[in-house]
Amino acid sequence: MPRKRDPNSPSGRRTKFSQRNLTLVDNSTAQDALQSVYNASWAVVIGINGYRHLENLTYAVNDADGMARLLITELGFPKEKVFVILDPAPGKKDLPYELAGTQGTKPEIERLIYTELPARAEADDRVVIFFAGHGERRRLPTGEEVGYLIPADAQPQQWHTYIPTHNITEAGNYCRAKHVFYLFDACYSGLAFTRASATPTPYEETMLKSRARQALTAGTAKEAVNDKGPRGHSPFTWYVLQGLRGEAAQKDSEVVTASDLMVYVKNQVGRSFGARQTPDFGKLPGHESGGDFVFRLPAAGRVVDLSQWVRIRDVGPEPTIAAAAVVTATETLMKKRGTPLQLSIKQLYDRAKKHDELSGQGTWLTAVVYVAEQFGIPVECEQEPIGEKKETGRRKNHPSVEANQFVHPRFFRLRSLEEIPPQLRLGRPIVVGCKVYDYWVEAPSGEISAPDADKNPTGMMAITIVGHNPDRGSILFANAWSESWGQSGFGTMGPEAMQALLEPDMMWALDLPDNPQVPGNHEPLAE
Repeated sequence: MPRKRDPNSPSGRRTKFSQRNLTLVDNSTAQDALQSVYNASWAVVIGINGYRHLENLTYAVNDADGMARLLITELGFPKEKVFVILDPAPGKKDLPYELAGTQGTKPEIERLIYTELPARAEADDRVVIFFAGHGERRRLPTGEEVGYLIPADAQPQQWHTYIPTHNITEAGNYCRAKHVFYLFDACYSGLAFTRASATPTPYEETMLKSRARQALTAGTAKEAVNDKGPRGHSPFTWYVLQGLRGEAAQKDSEVVTASDLMVYVKNQVGRSFGARQTPDFGKLPGHESGGDFVFRLPAAGRVVDLSQWVRIRDVGPEPTIAAAAVVTATETLMKKRGTPLQLSIKQLYDRAKKHDELSGQGTWLTAVVYVAEQFGIPVECEQEPIGEKKETGRRKNHPSVEANQFVHPRFFRLRSLEEIPPQLRLGRPIVVGCKVYDYWVEAPSGEISAPDADKNPTGMMAITIVGHNPDRGSILFANAWSESWGQSGFGTMGPEAMQALLEPDMMWALDLPDNPQVPGNHEPLAE
C-alpha cells in the first residue's frame, strides 16, 4: 500500500510520480601511478520505494537488493564494503549484507557518498554507485537543465530537499578510487557525457592503469522509464544484473567491462517488453583514455537465466503437462529471438493423443516431442512483435510468421545432466521428464530437495529448464502450476535432487530454424 502523507506535514498536497526520474556529471584529477589490479571494491547501493510525500515505487528496493546480492555473492565485493540503504527494509531474513540504513533520506545518502567513500577508498580501488528511485530535472533560465536525485523525505518542488546530481559526481573528485561506475535506474537521466564508443573495448591492461569515470542510466534526458519489469525488477536493472552475470561479456572473455555492459543493456532494454525507453551511457569528465571499469566473472562460470522470456500459466489437467513443457520451451525461444507468440498447448496435446491412438504409444513426453518436431506447433494467437507498433483495431503480424503457419522446433537429445549447462549457454531451453513427489506441494519456495529413500514418486511430469547457476550447481525450471507456486512460477533443484528426479533418457534441448515455415512434405495426422 502507498504510504500516506503525514497530515501535519508542511508540504502541500501529495504529488504523483508514477515513474522514475534523474541526471549527473563527474570530474577526477588525481594522477597517481595506477596498478593493473584492484586493491579493494566498494559500493553504495540505494533503493527507495517508500516516499513520504511522493508516490511510492514498487520495484526499486528489489532492484537495489538484487544489485547488492550480485556484487557480494558473485562479483567479489566484500560485504563490509558494500553500503546498502533500502527504504523500507525488505522482509527477507537471508540478506547477505548489513543494512547501512532503512531511511533513504537526504542526510543518509549524502553521508555515504560525500563522507564515507572519500574517506575510505584508495587510489587503486573501484567504486560502484547504484541508485533506484525517483529523480527530477529543473530548467534554468539559461535553458540548461539540472538533474536531481530525490531522497525519501523530499518535499514536492522544494528543490533544496533534493540532491543535485552534480554534487554526487563532484564527490568523485574527492574519491581517490581509480574507477567509479554510476548506475541510475531513474527517469530523465540526462548526463553531461563525453560519448562512449559504440563498440565494447577489448580487455587490456591499460583499462586498469587509466582512470575511469563512467555512467549508465535507464533512459535519456527526456524519457520516463518503467518501474515494473520481469521477476520483480525494472527492465533496466534486470538486464544490468543479467549482463553482469556474463550475458554482456565478449566471447570467451572472463570479464565484463562497463563498456560491454553499456552496449548490452542499451540493446536489450531498447527492444524488450515493448519498452519506450533507451538507456544512455558515456564517459564523465575526469575519464582517461583507455580506462574501463572491470567486473570479473565468477571462476565457476556464467549464470544462465532465460526466465525473463518465459510465460507461466496454469494448464489444468495433468495430461497436458508434457505438451505444456514443450510449448513453454518453444515460446521462450521464440520470444528471446524477438517473436513473442502464444502457442496452443491443447492443439499440440490433441495431435499427440491422436498419434498415440494411431501408433499405440503412450501420450507422454516422447510422443509430444515427436509430434511437435514432425508436424509443428499450431499458432493459437499472436502478440505485438517487439519493436513494432500496433495497427488500429488489430494486431500486426510478425513478417516471418503468419497466422496459419506452424512453428517447427528442433530437438537435440541429451544423454547426461552434464550437458544441461552448455545447451543453456547456447540459449536453448531444455524439456525433461521428472519424477514428482508429494513433498513438492510443501515447497512453496520452489526449492526442491532430493527425496527420502523410503518415499515413492506420485507420478511423472515434464518441466522446462531455463537456468543454471554454476556456483551452486543448481537449475531453474518453469512449472505448469501458475505463478502462485515457487518464485513466481519457477522452481530450483540442486545436484542431488537433479540426480534423483530427472530422467536423462527423456531430455531434449530445443532450438528453432531462423525462419519458421509452414510444414514441408509432412502430411497431417489422419482424422
